[in-house]
Amino acid sequence: MNISDKVVSFFSPEAALKRMQYRKMLEIKSRAYDGASRSKRTSKWCANPTSANAEVYSAQRTLRDRARDLIRNDPYANRGQALIASNIVGKGILPQLPDGDISQAWKLWAETTMCDFNETQQFSGIQELVVKSMVSDGEIFVKKIIDKSAKIPLKLQVLESDFVPMDFGIAKTVQGIELNEAGQIVAYHMFKNHPNNNGQDRILKHMGETIRVPAKDIAHIFRQDRAGQLRGVSWLAPIMIMLRDLNEYQGAELMKQKVSSLFAGFIKDLDGDLEGESSDLTLEPATLQQLPSGMDITFSNPPSTEFYEPYVKTVLHSVATGMGVTYEALTGDLSQVNFSSARMGWLEMSRNFDVWRKHTVNTQFNAKVFGWFLEACKLGGLNVPSMDFIPSWTSPRREMIDPTKEVPAKIKAIRAGLCTLSDAIRETGKHPDDHFKDLADDNKLIDSYGLILDSDARIKAQNGQNLVEGNTEDETNKDQ
Repeated sequence: MNISDKVVSFFSPEAALKRMQYRKMLEIKSRAYDGASRSKRTSKWCANPTSANAEVYSAQRTLRDRARDLIRNDPYANRGQALIASNIVGKGILPQLPDGDISQAWKLWAETTMCDFNETQQFSGIQELVVKSMVSDGEIFVKKIIDKSAKIPLKLQVLESDFVPMDFGIAKTVQGIELNEAGQIVAYHMFKNHPNNNGQDRILKHMGETIRVPAKDIAHIFRQDRAGQLRGVSWLAPIMIMLRDLNEYQGAELMKQKVSSLFAGFIKDLDGDLEGESSDLTLEPATLQQLPSGMDITFSNPPSTEFYEPYVKTVLHSVATGMGVTYEALTGDLSQVNFSSARMGWLEMSRNFDVWRKHTVNTQFNAKVFGWFLEACKLGGLNVPSMDFIPSWTSPRREMIDPTKEVPAKIKAIRAGLCTLSDAIRETGKHPDDHFKDLADDNKLIDSYGLILDSDARIKAQNGQNLVEGNTEDETNKDQ
């Protein structure tokens, strides 16, 4: 009974009894879920009913800066970021466009540095930068720049999350994002220059100044984890303490081994009269050393590393889980996998890549940029299709674990109608139209030389049987 209960019971025992009864009923109700129980086990569990934006506001900058430090200095954080980016983007996420002016214009714009504001990256390189920044910082902004001097007057300027101040304080603005009365995003308030450049930016006259950029001119790419969330959080947030502790543990183990290796043994002077005589003793291979009378040697006992490897593996399994990738892909350790386990892990990880690609890169970036691109083509005088035209995006090639097993299975799926040939080609990272065109060109070139190849499916079956009459006799009978 706390002090308030004692006071109430002194003046009104009946009211005190009711308080105790209600408290007991509340405790029984909360026990319906163990996670909602109030006990010693949960007494230090701090869980605040804050909104998504309140949580992000208090932690985003610290998480971002720590994640950047980990990626600079921790090999597993660096590998995790590169792994996610290379599998989501690969050599590039390509739009499927019909032949014509738009297709040619896209190649001219996207497959050169014409698309980049600083003219250092192709569009695929910008895609990779977007994903890497999203993993480390939690978000990235891409600004539309109209350059009327260019043939296709569109440039993409990639801006880090620092450019949109979290504490920008004007009416109807939350964390640098301006909302209308209905709560929809209408604009972003951005610094003209990077606010944390530490004097490296020579355009100092604009330092600290902000501009208002309409939402239609900004692509904001981030993983939305909660409804109403406006800003992104580093993907390393659940594992950064774990990685930091692992780094310190490995450093402590290394230092412990270094210190222990400095001492081979300790000489004991049992009689106290051997001063200086121990200086001639050395350790060499296959030596039988006779010790002077009164001398004894105790060898050092180096610390054991028995639990080092299990602990590191356990932590790295947790780190991989927190990043949504497999332990084997994160560490390169393939000692404990076979085909089945590797394939199951790879499929599960691939689902994550597919979800992240669709909900972030394709939806928030590629689709918006393609709309800007069509507008730019119209400004450049090109024949632009209906603005309702929405291209499909071909994902990067998904490598097979065992082609000898997976290719026959894919062929059976196509023959059974469970999968189309175009779908199978897209999984290789190629556009079906491009693939069939290349195939037709190859066949035409082969025919022009009068060649008959065993691999030519137009002529030969897999068993070597001719499929077309009039061609050379069956290979199985040729040598008889």
